[in-house]
Amino acid sequence: MSTINERFAQLIKALKMNNNSFAKSLGRTNTSIANIVDRGSKPGFELLEEIFEAYPEVNPIWLMRGTGEMFQAMTKVAADGGADVEKELRDKIKLQSEMINDLRYTVELQKRLLNNGDLGKPKGTVIDRLPEGFPFFLGLLTGNSTGTPVSLLG
Repeated sequence: MSTINERFAQLIKALKMNNNSFAKSLGRTNTSIANIVDRGSKPGFELLEEIFEAYPEVNPIWLMRGTGEMFQAMTKVAADGGADVEKELRDKIKLQSEMINDLRYTVELQKRLLNNGDLGKPKGTVIDRLPEGFPFFLGLLTGNSTGTPVSLLG
């Protein structure tokens, strides 16, 4: 198990700081932090209180006793916004399930179209007669209203 002095050094490193910048962030002198990290002095209650106020993500139990994780961000999310996160995830799952069902239906319709255009409709529907009318509509678009086949290539 690590000492509180070692945990102070680990915390400062995890915050991507050095003794001096950490001390300044707390309104302390470099010497006050160096005494703890380098010389083995024990931190006072006021200093610990300042750390937890300046860095609320630091787990007090970890810093004082070495138990648990260094940062408590995940614990806070679970306590503060866990219900909101869970509801949001459930809503997303529901939406994705609906989209999957829609896609399955679309695939089924496409399979039916590929299999002789059988959509459960009687023969002679617009889809079945589209090839017959296509040259006429193409003629209207190209200015050839005779209904004779038109080459699209030139």
